[in-house]
Amino acid sequence: MKVAITGASGQVGHCLSHQLPHGISGLKSGELAIGSAGGDSELKFNIFPNPASSLITITWYEEIQRQMHLQIYNAYGQRVKKLRTFVSRSGNQQSAVDLSGLGPGTYSINLKVGTRTGYQKIIFIQ
Repeated sequence: MKVAITGASGQVGHCLSHQLPHGISGLKSGELAIGSAGGDSELKFNIFPNPASSLITITWYEEIQRQMHLQIYNAYGQRVKKLRTFVSRSGNQQSAVDLSGLGPGTYSINLKVGTRTGYQKIIFIQ
């Protein structure tokens, strides 16, 4: 299914339904719920380098100590890596992730810290 998404600027973007961020649940076939993830639910984070060839570093800011979950999905929506760790302190956070064992391609990074979730794409090259 092809989906059209209109942003706040009025620009229309298109994607296939299997390319949508993971975690959208409770929808029937053909339904789509898109909204702003404002408030505490949106997690902004940085990934570098991108494209990557072995290790990536993920950075974000956290006000209090919380549990972190990181999942990596391939282009087919299959989870290929899962990491769970604990944020050891408040402030700027950094986590290194080993991508060895993954084939070249585009992957979706799903980072959840406490109740906030963020998604980003990364290109893995060998």
